Amino acid sequence: MQGAGSDYAVIDGFPIPLDKVKTYKTSDAQTLILATDGYPQLFPTLADTESHLQECLHDDPLMLTIHPATKGWMQGTKSFDDRSFLKTKLPCLTTE
Repeated sequence: MQGAGSDYAVIDGFPIPLDKVKTYKTSDAQTLILATDGYPQLFPTLADTESHLQECLHDDPLMLTIHPATKGWMQGTKSFDDRSFLKTKLPCLTTE
């Protein structure tokens, strides 16, 4: 995480470098999924996303090879990081 906040944009309480913020057009999208980095990979459903996370934790609990992370899974916790997953149908974000 050495470059966090300077090499790429993160929401962590410090100023966000707007030149690092990526934007994507969603005009053709029917669904929008946003998630935190606690999920190594996103899938169309929360169930599939959680299932993949559990496979990763089982196969690579230190998070070193499949999806390298800054920390591994510790016994007694549910994951290697906190996580949030938001899925919404579009066009809920209209400007009309």
